[in-house]
Amino acid sequence: MEDLVIKYDGTVRASGDEIIQFRYGDDGLDPMSMDDDKLPVSLDRLCTQVRQSAKMRADETPLQPQEIRDLAIKVIADCPFPTAEQYEELGYVRQRGH
Repeated sequence: MEDLVIKYDGTVRASGDEIIQFRYGDDGLDPMSMDDDKLPVSLDRLCTQVRQSAKMRADETPLQPQEIRDLAIKVIADCPFPTAEQYEELGYVRQRGH
């Protein structure tokens, strides 16, 4: 276990660069960056980070909640990865409760 390292792509690798896990942890979340034991992500902190890293220009207007929702639905619909239901149709079993 001492020679395992988490790479920038999120994989866990041994000292010879062999992939041990494709994603760090069971859910891909790093417990060191979690805010508390109830929620894996603090939306308030995430919003603050986004606001600080993505400053708006004076001529820009922020998206309204419905615009964000519509954009998220479009991005998800255009996603090239299979949905959970499509994975099940391919014979993969979805883990419940994760």
